[in-house]
Amino acid sequence: MTDLQNKAKNIIKNNSRGDFTIPCDTLYPFQWNWDSAFCALGIYTYSKERALREIDSLFNGQWENGMIPQIIFHTNNTTYFPGPEIWQSNTNPPSSCISQPPVLATIIWYMITLGLEDKTILNNYFDKLMKYHKWFVENRDPYNKGLLSIIHPWESGRDNSPDWDSAINAIKVDDSIHLERKDNTHIDEKERPTNDDYNRYMQIVYKCKEFNWDNKKIYDEGLFNVCDPGIQFIFIRACKDLYKIAVYLQRTEYYAILEEWIEHYSTNCNKLWNIHVNAYSSLNIKTGELHDCISCASMLYAYANIGGKEQRNAMIKHSKRILHATKYGFPSYDPHQKRFDSKKYWRGPVWCIINFMLSIGFASIKEVELSKKIKTNTSEMIENNGFFEYFDPYEGRGYGGENFSWTAAVYLIFKNELFL
Repeated sequence: MTDLQNKAKNIIKNNSRGDFTIPCDTLYPFQWNWDSAFCALGIYTYSKERALREIDSLFNGQWENGMIPQIIFHTNNTTYFPGPEIWQSNTNPPSSCISQPPVLATIIWYMITLGLEDKTILNNYFDKLMKYHKWFVENRDPYNKGLLSIIHPWESGRDNSPDWDSAINAIKVDDSIHLERKDNTHIDEKERPTNDDYNRYMQIVYKCKEFNWDNKKIYDEGLFNVCDPGIQFIFIRACKDLYKIAVYLQRTEYYAILEEWIEHYSTNCNKLWNIHVNAYSSLNIKTGELHDCISCASMLYAYANIGGKEQRNAMIKHSKRILHATKYGFPSYDPHQKRFDSKKYWRGPVWCIINFMLSIGFASIKEVELSKKIKTNTSEMIENNGFFEYFDPYEGRGYGGENFSWTAAVYLIFKNELFL
């Protein structure tokens, strides 16, 4: 193990809080859903036992209805807003009341390919994963349209992406909204979502609380309802990997429903194809409008391994065009668009977990050179600039949280050749 790999390992160890890992100190002091899943795979490169405890801690926060929350508040900490006193989940442990991209099934399948064989553990995980995926189908696609919604930008994991601009800007904010932001005390506010963004984020939360977090009512009458291609594609990939787990465990009674989900959500991705930009886009369910540009989530079609020949050819051209425009890929938003900002959170910077998914995605559709380029590019970016939360795609400079857990995890994964 190289010095930098040891540093990555130590970052994750320093961010460990017993059985779970925080993204980084002070800025994100709790357990985040998809952060923790990616961390578990990074941890698996040096400690199988600790990696499984990471997974267990996520499942310990799973709601009775199957949802695994976006944030699990295992401990008390006053450096983050909104905390458990805002969400009031009435769960043990307390949590936020929304979810995040369902990457966990794919992470567990990776672990199986790397030697995780305990059928008792895996059958337990499988049952919980099925419950989680069923929650997505029933609560984020209640009318069986084949399109998974998010009811808050935070559910996408890409909080202030331009993908949400039209939908979020349509929300009127009550004068009663009061912000107690903590993030800007740790990070330059120029790198973070604006106060206007946060006002609207909190307006959505308070409206959902008025509905007592009734997901059907929120879907029908809530302030924000968008089909995110990222969630759609990640869910499809997760279902495919969950099917592999079912086959491995011989859980034959679940083959049909998993095949149905894969077919249904893959077929309906065509509704996300925007002929005006010749790419997959987010879809505002409330208005029926497709977003007019391309984000990194559009590229996760490769991770899901969907699309016809013409669609794939168009997306490959976009990929090469965007990568050619930047020194480090893959930017979170198309750099040729006016809303692109190379330093502002999900409006342009490079995120290593997206690159992880893109790299294995391009490999799965036989775009090997693109896959290798992103993998090599990401490793060099970290080696030259450090383990930051996100990076400027032109300069490579790191922004956001420093000594960031999932960046360290991706580096360990890439350096250990953990690919399917």
